[in-house]
Amino acid sequence: MEINENHIKWNKDQFPIKSSLEHDDVTLTLRGAIVKVAYHDNFDGTFDRIHTFKPKFVEAVQRNGPAVKSEDKRKQSQLLKGQIEHLRREFKPTEDDQEFYDKAMTAIRHECVNISKTHNLI
Repeated sequence: MEINENHIKWNKDQFPIKSSLEHDDVTLTLRGAIVKVAYHDNFDGTFDRIHTFKPKFVEAVQRNGPAVKSEDKRKQSQLLKGQIEHLRREFKPTEDDQEFYDKAMTAIRHECVNISKTHNLI
């Protein structure tokens, strides 16, 4: 079997890693942010506070092996897609979301060339 990429999956998040983790004894170090705080009613006058953690960096250390590190590279693209959707809802709420997204991405790609020339990147 040919393996193209290795990933560590944490809840719904998935992080690419450079090598396979083959051992049962793996230590994970996660760095990220609390993105949501919710309260759960225990119906006895008390509440539980639930913190939702979104990892942005993962380090895996396996027994007798090297550390494997990974950062979530998707974060920037997710922010961009969210910003495009926000603009569509605010300025063109009746336009089809996929059509608006395609137009926005075309404009962004065009601007990338202009920015690259302005800053002597190409």
